[in-house]
Amino acid sequence: MEIQLYFLPSKDPVIPCQEVFLDFTDDVTNDDYAWLESTKACLDYPNPSENMSWSAFYADHDTHQINPCTVSVLLPLFRHTANSPAMMRHCLTVVDAVVKKLSPSRTPVVTVDQPLYTLMKQIQWQWPDSFGEDKFVVLLGGLHIEMALLRMLGHWLNGSGWIQCLVQAGVATAGVAVIHHCCTCETDTIRTYCYPCCLV
Repeated sequence: MEIQLYFLPSKDPVIPCQEVFLDFTDDVTNDDYAWLESTKACLDYPNPSENMSWSAFYADHDTHQINPCTVSVLLPLFRHTANSPAMMRHCLTVVDAVVKKLSPSRTPVVTVDQPLYTLMKQIQWQWPDSFGEDKFVVLLGGLHIEMALLRMLGHWLNGSGWIQCLVQAGVATAGVAVIHHCCTCETDTIRTYCYPCCLV
C-alpha cells in the first residue's frame, strides 16, 4: 500500500485556540466536599473499613452506568519509517478508522515516544480539521514522562547541596552524582533520588 506524501511547512504552525468547558462542576465540588467529610470522620473516629482513598470513594458513590471494558488493539507494524509526517498522518487515519469500527463514540488515544510526539502535535496543529486535538488524544510515552520528571527534579535540586550530600553519605562519587543529577541513566537516577530519602 502506497502512502500519500505530506510535508510540514518550514514555518512554525499556528496553534489553534481551544476552549475547554468542564461538565458537572457542581457535582464534582459537592462530591469532593463529601469525600473530605468522610475522610475527616475517619480521622476523628478510626474505622478501617471506611477509610477510603479519593478514587475508592468516587468508585463507591458512582451512579453512572458501568462502561464496557476498554478495547485495546495492537496494530501491525508499518513497513515505512515512522518518523515522517506522511507516516504519522497515515497512522492517525488507521487508528481513527479502527476506533470508529470498534467503538464509534470514543476518542482515539495514541501513545508515542518523544520524537513522534513532537511530530504528531505538529500534525494536529497543521491539520486541525482532520487530526485536531478535539479528534485525537496524543500522549507522551511513560518512559519519556518519567525522564522529564527526573530531569525537572534535577533542575529543582540544582545548587541545593544534594550532590554534596550524596558524596558525603557515600552513596555516589561527585562525578557519578552529577551524571545522575542530569538524568542520563533513568534507573540509576531513580536510585540516586530514592535511596538517600529512605535512609532519612
